Amino acid sequence: MKPFIPHPHALAAASALVLAALCTSAAAQTSASSVPKKDKADPALPAVLVTDKQEAIAGQVSVDTRAPAVAPRMTDGASLLKEIPNMGVVRKGQQAGDPVFRGLGGSRLAITANDQFLYGGCGIRMDTPTSYINPQAYDELVVTKGPQTVLKGPGLVAGAVEFVRHPRVYDKFSTEFDGALSLGSFGYVDAFGDFAAGNPLVSLRAIATRGRSDDYKDGDGNEVRSWYTRKSGSLNLAVTPTRHLRFELFADANRSKAKFASLQLDSGKTDRNSYGAKAEISDINPLLQKLSFETGYSHQDIIMGRQFRGLLAGGNPDRITRNAKASAELAWGANRTTAGLDWYADEHRARRAYTNLARSRSETSSNIGVFLENRMNLGEDRAWVAGLRRDRTRATTYPGFWYGQNAKQRKNRYNLTAAFTRFEFGPRPWHHYVGLGYTQRAPDFWERNRNRDIKPEKSLQLDVGTRYTEGNLRLNGSAFINRINDYILIYKNNPRLNDLAANSFARNISAIRYGFEASADYALPANFKVGGDLAWTWGRNQTDHRPLGQIPPLELRLRAGYETQQASLIGVMRAAARQNRVSVGDGNVNGVDIAPTPGFAVFGVHGHWRFNQHARLNFGIDNIFDRTYAEHLTKAVQTPEFYNGLGLNPNAGSTTRINEPGRSFWVRLDIKF
Repeated sequence: MKPFIPHPHALAAASALVLAALCTSAAAQTSASSVPKKDKADPALPAVLVTDKQEAIAGQVSVDTRAPAVAPRMTDGASLLKEIPNMGVVRKGQQAGDPVFRGLGGSRLAITANDQFLYGGCGIRMDTPTSYINPQAYDELVVTKGPQTVLKGPGLVAGAVEFVRHPRVYDKFSTEFDGALSLGSFGYVDAFGDFAAGNPLVSLRAIATRGRSDDYKDGDGNEVRSWYTRKSGSLNLAVTPTRHLRFELFADANRSKAKFASLQLDSGKTDRNSYGAKAEISDINPLLQKLSFETGYSHQDIIMGRQFRGLLAGGNPDRITRNAKASAELAWGANRTTAGLDWYADEHRARRAYTNLARSRSETSSNIGVFLENRMNLGEDRAWVAGLRRDRTRATTYPGFWYGQNAKQRKNRYNLTAAFTRFEFGPRPWHHYVGLGYTQRAPDFWERNRNRDIKPEKSLQLDVGTRYTEGNLRLNGSAFINRINDYILIYKNNPRLNDLAANSFARNISAIRYGFEASADYALPANFKVGGDLAWTWGRNQTDHRPLGQIPPLELRLRAGYETQQASLIGVMRAAARQNRVSVGDGNVNGVDIAPTPGFAVFGVHGHWRFNQHARLNFGIDNIFDRTYAEHLTKAVQTPEFYNGLGLNPNAGSTTRINEPGRSFWVRLDIKF
């Protein structure tokens, strides 16, 4: 089916008018209308919301990973991130989506799971950090916009993504269970179970997930190579000898396999084992509020080959990461200060797959950082927040499988600084912030692979934002302008070829970016609700006087429907403008621009029925009109089957983007005790 393509100027105008009308009419009615009467909140299953992307903290977005209004097909961690305004995903299939926030991804967007940094081992990004994550194995997703903190590691040019598990605390012996089973089109099955039990002294939590899907079909009925299967298990043991002392041990195991439309190889194994420990002492004295210590270890193991085409051959890289962190929280006067240090050591190795050969070391790297962040309460809903961070990064290459036996050892050293300041002010129900942040980011493993002499990035960014919450109305808005000196640009000699066949390089340029996110939600009388999000980013390569590669287009989301605790039915629309501002062959480690992209608009509907406080049925239809469309930030189809079907030599390359799924149905049963 041919896609509906809105003109970008028309989409921008319509978007602004819709959100302006929504905000104006809502603000006019807020003072005159009372909040629609709600049923009494249940102690088990939480209330359903039209949207649950909260921005209660300046510059942060928080998402309940298990809320029914989030992404219906939880194929990996990126599938949930895609629901956040201005967050795009580079599609390869259904697994290994590469998140891009405000046009930046890779190591510019730090990703952690249970406070452990995630890095991929595959040189063609078959195992992006989010491929190891099932969002439902965590309690909350937190996204920090830009360099507005120094507590979450070095190099936060785009921001930070955290998949968080909250500790369980019991005042008497208790047990609890939370689980869900989802079924959908294209053989999609996903399930999780979360069981916890404990008393004031000790608690145990176990989480298991399992999911799979066949190849999906696009709006024209063409199969897209995207089959996958995955499973994970997590254990957490906590001991609390006193109210002020807590020890935790945890372990996670992830196993998955996946096929990709963007490559002539698939993932025969994407495995991760991780372990860690945490200790926390609180309420030590009036000055020293808390001491925290944590350490962790993770091993990622991937096979990139042709095993699903009957050939046991390919590469078998792995990656070992160790981390530790110690911090102290102090309270003095109107100040709340966090100070500490963090460390990680990373080792990349490789060998040929399906052999008994020993792995050879590719590169080792390490980082140690010290940080200080303070929040001063100025009264009358005002606060000043500031932070300073200093990092030392070291990296060493080794001859062997990855660089060649005759390669010379190379060493890189980087000394990095990050700092920010932010002023927050009211008056209620408004809350505004203005922040200025500077950060330096060392080249990551993949960027150093392409140029050992590449310089660190130096980013200066101004962030502003506002939030309004009163009665039936909720508004959120944020904007940024960013200058990056020595921006690390990745470029290909032939952007038509896949990542394994093409040669790619890295160089430093100067870049500028700016953009915004705006959201509005309003509760109408009789339990009807409306809302919308608008996001846009603009980027320019100042050195070469052309657009910055891999910048997403203007995007609009609208939602409207009926909602109570008992039942809901919500209609949604998502539209993206045409993206003509491209720089073919330029981009980053996630991908490069291959061509302009037409705009699109797709529609869906979802709802729920609550049987009782313990069981709820959620359902939905995505892409109702079976549109054929592709995202701008996506890979080209590069499979042998694609070239054979067209009678082409695979060396010719492709600019045919991977299409998104066509019409799909899904249903999910939530159980909680």
